[in-house]
Amino acid sequence: MNIRYILVLILSKVVKLVDLVLLARCLMSWLPYRYRQSALGRILYDITEPFLYPIRKYLPAMGIDFSPIILMFFVEFVVKILIRILYF
Repeated sequence: MNIRYILVLILSKVVKLVDLVLLARCLMSWLPYRYRQSALGRILYDITEPFLYPIRKYLPAMGIDFSPIILMFFVEFVVKILIRILYF
């Protein structure tokens, strides 16, 4: 196997993992009392908050938090650029 192919596979798995973690945090945020009290909620918060907070700083205050969606798009964008760099 080519090393570039392996790197692309790893990058795609990382993107899927990031998406799953962000989705799990979004779903758990609908359960506000359990979200902060459960071990899983704290772990998800600790993993994602350092990435979401800088995005949230620049978003206007609205009723819905769009920072996870923006982070997902940003991660996808960066990975696509890295894949193009690896293949050219």
